[in-house]
Amino acid sequence: MHPILLLGATCALPALLLADPFARDDIRLGPPELLLADGEPIDTGEYVGYAGPLVTDFDGDGDMDLLVGNFRGSIQHFENVGEADAARFESRGLLQAEGEDIDLNNW
Repeated sequence: MHPILLLGATCALPALLLADPFARDDIRLGPPELLLADGEPIDTGEYVGYAGPLVTDFDGDGDMDLLVGNFRGSIQHFENVGEADAARFESRGLLQAEGEDIDLNNW
């Protein structure tokens, strides 16, 4: 199987789903697995939940990092300190601009 990652948001906890994109019939998803950072489940509940995850090479080091937007308008940054094919995330806090937390107010 050649797994792909699909990130979803269930209120405050981004989940990891595995699927085989080369399946000849309907794609079958495995059971969800909570994403971890610093050995703990990633939880945006402190920021009112509604996680909006994005996987991108944010720091340009060749592996995929995780940014998670939330309902309050903050963006949490989780750096991949593992390998490109074996992610291990560490929290880097909220994204900032000019020393201030980014606030993408949606009101």
